[in-house]
This record gives sequence, structure tokens and C-alpha cells, in this order.
Amino acid sequence: MSAIDFGEMMAKAREERRTASEQARAKSPGAPAAVLSATSTEQHLVDLAEPAYRLPNRQDRSRLTAAHVLPGAAATVYCVAEWVTPAEEQDLMRCADESPKSHWTPLRHRRLQNHGGTPTGEGMRPVPLPGWLASVSAALTAADVFTPALPANHALVNEYLPGQGIDPHRDGPLYQPRVVPLMPNLHMPRVTRLAFSYRQLSTLPTHTTHHRAAGHP
Repeated sequence: MSAIDFGEMMAKAREERRTASEQARAKSPGAPAAVLSATSTEQHLVDLAEPAYRLPNRQDRSRLTAAHVLPGAAATVYCVAEWVTPAEEQDLMRCADESPKSHWTPLRHRRLQNHGGTPTGEGMRPVPLPGWLASVSAALTAADVFTPALPANHALVNEYLPGQGIDPHRDGPLYQPRVVPLMPNLHMPRVTRLAFSYRQLSTLPTHTTHHRAAGHP
């Protein structure tokens, strides 16, 4: 088992873009091949058909307080039980299932959706979250889990089949200042876990990130 490997994800994305570029050149030998950045590719995925569901803006949804500190854990670990209702949980899991197949990246011991951009050591170039995930991000801000200045702008959707899983994270600093796993009913035959975080945005010029995403030095 392994921790989330963004390097593996980026390598897969580069290979897909390389294949698309070669196919474009084969169809039009005299035409220059278009170079796609990670941002433009992920924006295209966001524009594909997506679930119409939006998490309801309920006034009675629990807000994060000191009372939610998890007993026996570090003082910075909180647990809010039943933050979503069973019906809302089912709707969110359905959204994950109904997302376009192209959103899923098969990895060892799970499959993964990465939304909001691809984190790198130089920051993340943002891509809008799909509406159903953006509605959860807004609810997390309303519940004082994130702030309006630093909202959840990145979301991972991990699906684990029976017997699958990953080792403990070794990339904790990438998730500063806060990461929020949304855990479903663990008695389901397969588990789909959502994880929301704020990712530091890239300060690099667009053309610099553009060339690196295309596989140039």
C-alpha cells in the first residue's frame, strides 16, 4: 500500500496529453500540435457532464467548536458526527459514482478523483470544483471549518474496495493548515471517502507552469 502519489497522477496526465497530441498530428500532419497545460485539461474535465446535486444549505448543520475535539487525540483533531444526514451521504456517494469516468484515475489499492488542481511543490494552479463538491466546500465554510479567505479549494475522492487502503500519510505539510476527511458509513461494501483542503496557489507565471505541465524542463 502507498500514500497518495501525485507524481504518479501527473505522469499519467502527461502520458494522456502526449497520446492526444500524437493523434492530433496524425490527423493533420501540417498543423502544429496544441500544447495543453494541466489547468486547461482539468478545466475541460470540469466542463463535462456532472451530477446536478448540491448539498443543501441547512441552518441546523453542526458548526465546528472546541466540543468536537476528539478525546485521546491531538488537540488539533476534531470529529463532528452526523455532519451530513444519511440521505445527504447517499446523494454524495451517488455523485461520486455518476461522475464522468474520465474523472477517475486508477491507482494501487484504490481509484481516485482529484479536483481543484494538481498540487506541486510550487503551489497549485486552481481549477473550479464541480458543483456538487463546491456545495460541500461552501457548507464547510459556513460551519466555520474553513474561512472565506482560505476556503476548501481542493477535493480528493477516494474509492476503496474491500481489502484496499493506503498507509498513513507522509505528506502532512501539503495539507496545512487543515484537511477535512468526510467519512461515509464504513459498513458499506465499498468506501468512498471525500477529503477537502485549502491548497496554496501557485505564484509562477502561467507560461512557466504551462511548459512544465507539458513535460518540458
